[in-house]
Amino acid sequence: MQKIILEFLYEIASEEKNQRELGQYGILKALEPFFLPLKKPYRWVFEILVMVLKLVDRIVQQAQNRSLYIEAKAITNIVEICRSPANFTEEVLMEAASIITTVSTKATMNQQAYGKLGVQLLLMLLKHYPTNEYIHELVANMITNVAVSGLNNELLLKDGCDKVLMMFLKESKVDKVLKYSCAGLAEFCSIDVNVVKAIHQMRLVPTLISLLQLGWPEINSSVARILAAVVDLGEVGLVEIVKHGGIVPLVKLLGEKDNQVKEQTLLTFGKILLGTGQHGDEYIQYFFDERGEVPLLECCLSKEIEVQVPALSIINHLT
Repeated sequence: MQKIILEFLYEIASEEKNQRELGQYGILKALEPFFLPLKKPYRWVFEILVMVLKLVDRIVQQAQNRSLYIEAKAITNIVEICRSPANFTEEVLMEAASIITTVSTKATMNQQAYGKLGVQLLLMLLKHYPTNEYIHELVANMITNVAVSGLNNELLLKDGCDKVLMMFLKESKVDKVLKYSCAGLAEFCSIDVNVVKAIHQMRLVPTLISLLQLGWPEINSSVARILAAVVDLGEVGLVEIVKHGGIVPLVKLLGEKDNQVKEQTLLTFGKILLGTGQHGDEYIQYFFDERGEVPLLECCLSKEIEVQVPALSIINHLT
């Protein structure tokens, strides 16, 4: 009977209006007894616990419920589950990890503390389940959200989070994992040149260029930012991008509808085409061979200053 009721509540909690109403009716407090085995020698029923965790995760998507959940310190139950992986099933731990991710990435107060906690817990679970693709997604999402906030970047790099994202980028074929990994690495590249050097040393430039060829708008901007950082390494970075066919997909990005993608791509091209290295003329010829001047001229006519100005700068240099 418990499972049937929980499944029903989980279904109706798919809508935000119902999430809010369930929170007002005290659903989170009503679920607390299911966590009593953490404090007393009761036996867990993991099938029921999984449904409880799924319901909690859905309820705390709503901002007010999330605040109530944090104020009640109910998150401590989830933290305790994550810290005792040997005592729970993989399914339980994945649901607990999802709650940690939801609360930590959407918290509006104590962001630094929750970000730090979330990263540490998920990295610990990653060690227990190194091949679980869902934990890969949660870890990549968590790291990227914390990196974007800028509140724990030194800690993230100290804990090797950049290396984790590089590993995902090299080995994963899951869209969301690749998306989050690229976004996180783009943030790290903007604060530490050693991350850029590591990307080059791990031969990830060909992987990044291949991602551009897939035409995923949500990844293109991040990849363009990373490649712009690789160009800043000098001739060694330029050679790597050109050698692996980076000019062609970058030219295609200039025709993207997304202005942020255009802006990042123009910055990358600016560094490639305005460089004074020994292969400068060769790179310019590659650009014209791919008819890059056509989308470049279109960018010059853009109403967006962030797109128009770098495009005009490149045109002035080429002419």
